[in-house]
Amino acid sequence: METIIGLGGGPWPTFRRYQMERLSEKLPEPAAGGSITMLPYEPSLLQDHAETLAHAFSDSDDRMLFPILASREGCMELMREIARRWDFVPGATWLAMSPIGPVGTIQGLRTGPVGMIQNVGVVPQNRGNGIGKSLLASAITGYALAGIPKVQLEVSANNEGAVRLYRNMGFRQTNELFKPAATILV
Repeated sequence: METIIGLGGGPWPTFRRYQMERLSEKLPEPAAGGSITMLPYEPSLLQDHAETLAHAFSDSDDRMLFPILASREGCMELMREIARRWDFVPGATWLAMSPIGPVGTIQGLRTGPVGMIQNVGVVPQNRGNGIGKSLLASAITGYALAGIPKVQLEVSANNEGAVRLYRNMGFRQTNELFKPAATILV
């Protein structure tokens, strides 16, 4: 988080974010295996997506940028809104499931011919196990099957692990943005 001077002369917390785009058309291989199962979107999994989002973002500065991510109720509202949108891409929306429950989620929207990845979230104790890579691979493949070869996302610049993952998955930074705290996604 960085601080800039707001209109009233006071400091307003601002987040530096990267817009990233995947340039490769080659489909990635999933990384998670063993006991992790990737479940495609279906309405009966909406609650699991919401609870996983809330858990995944519980330790994230993104909750200040997107306050809706700060509670289970907010995450449920967000998931309902995403699933109702005309530009929702069910084939790019996945839930990573372990034997003890959900451990990751990703949602997909589209803007014309471009897939817009939303809210990649892996619960803290399961990070570093290839779940994020598998979620991304599943979403990218889902976009390709829907005839959407170009995929973009946005990430907080200070989320070094996510930025590294996205770069390893073929994403490149295309823009740098500065967003004030309490901007709500959707």
